[in-house]
Amino acid sequence: MSSLLVSLLVGCCLARLSNSGFSGGSERPLKLSLQRSERRYTIDSQRNASGVLVPIVRGPAGVVRRYRNSPLLNPSLSGYDIPLEGISAEYFCTMNIGSPGLMFTVQVDTGSSLLAVPDITCSTCNSNVGYNASASSTAALVACNSGSCSAGSCFGTSNTCGFSISYGDGASITGTVVVDQVQLGPWTHSSSNGSAVMTVQAPFGSIHVEPRVFQYPPVVGIWGMAYGLNNMQCYPNCITTLLDVFVSQLGMPDVFAMYLLPVPSGVRPAGELVLGGFDAPGPVVYTPIVEETYYIVGLRQMSIDGTIVDDPTIDNEATVVDSGTTLMLVSQTIFTNIQNAFQANYCHLPGVCGTPSIFDKYCINGSSEANLDGFPNITFTFEGARVTLLPKYYMLPEFGYFNGQSNRPIYCLGIMASGSGMRINILGDTFMRAFYIVFDRANTRIGFSELDPGTVEFVPESHNPFWFWPVIVFAAAVAVLLTVVSAMCIYWRRCHRSAQSEGYTLLVNPGLSSIGDD
Repeated sequence: MSSLLVSLLVGCCLARLSNSGFSGGSERPLKLSLQRSERRYTIDSQRNASGVLVPIVRGPAGVVRRYRNSPLLNPSLSGYDIPLEGISAEYFCTMNIGSPGLMFTVQVDTGSSLLAVPDITCSTCNSNVGYNASASSTAALVACNSGSCSAGSCFGTSNTCGFSISYGDGASITGTVVVDQVQLGPWTHSSSNGSAVMTVQAPFGSIHVEPRVFQYPPVVGIWGMAYGLNNMQCYPNCITTLLDVFVSQLGMPDVFAMYLLPVPSGVRPAGELVLGGFDAPGPVVYTPIVEETYYIVGLRQMSIDGTIVDDPTIDNEATVVDSGTTLMLVSQTIFTNIQNAFQANYCHLPGVCGTPSIFDKYCINGSSEANLDGFPNITFTFEGARVTLLPKYYMLPEFGYFNGQSNRPIYCLGIMASGSGMRINILGDTFMRAFYIVFDRANTRIGFSELDPGTVEFVPESHNPFWFWPVIVFAAAVAVLLTVVSAMCIYWRRCHRSAQSEGYTLLVNPGLSSIGDD
């Protein structure tokens, strides 16, 4: 989860690849299929297949399977398809923890850093499965007085290292820190139909206390995929993140990618998570990560069919790319500007004007995507990249009560204000489903590859909304320098004339003689 109001569940596990891993220069992507629950709402010219594909799965009430068929460009770098389970508004996968392994379904969340699953002693956890350290031959509890318990903070009255973390939706979890075997797989090798497993010894949180609203079955845990820097992984004891374990123990390239299917697509898997590389459908356009805590990017401008709707002080707002948030959340100022732009230009569209409207969390009749004809595109300009969000992504298809009939298709606005006084924009699943997104941690950047023609473009500095600022600063510096030089020249001439008028000569080389009388 993350600092948001709504969170998604997802997960996967760390692992070591047996028979074909990330070491020895033979790097393969791990592809995990993700599932989704609808409970709530520089260009790279080639794809990089040096990772592991994780298919993502989603399904409305039942489970429908469909694996995305995206062959790698380089046939020698084959991925691994790992089927995952899911319901409908959350993206997640499964992992095995302990020896013998116990399977957990966990949320994949780029807005937090902790892996946590319910403990067998947790009476408040909404789960029918619990981790039991005493039943695992590879488990090691972390003692409070050990060097691994960085803050020396214990869980309750025990001598076991503890953790406690709160999430943006108000949920919180508390428990003990454990190190045990975490396994991803087995999955099928895409070219040889063989099987492989990835396994590591990794620290994680075993949840002892959890509000029932934290997760909903089948999802029981969470895998935080954000950075572990700047104490992001300290709760208060610092816990090494799973991605960092992948990189350090397996030599996995520090990059992953996500592709999330639109909702409701009625298919399974609901997308894919690629570890150690990416399998983009086309060129990837990058923007820098400006802060290595969450995945924070520099949003320079937001516009609706040419009408600028961002906050004039948008550079002071954090913009986070977060798979753990169902909707797209923007600051109150931007949300108001979006509403004003819609209501000034698109009152002819259903639900835009009048009271209540789509901006009051009301939905419109959605018998087909044709009902979205005429809705505008929303464009986001980042440093180096410009992406366009089409109406079919920000108007979410759901099923609800409409005109006296239940279970009717409806469309709801997938954009909300992030809260009074909160200067934060969260690009959640509403945004992420529109693009193939690469989290290139090794090069501190996030990449976008288009799923719809014309929705991703490279932005050279000359087309950046703020391209002129460096020019202005440079021109100002030159102007100041010229002013100083000019002032010195004027002063020199005056001194020269003054010296001559008093009978003195100013010598160019004072070492040849001294100033004297004529």
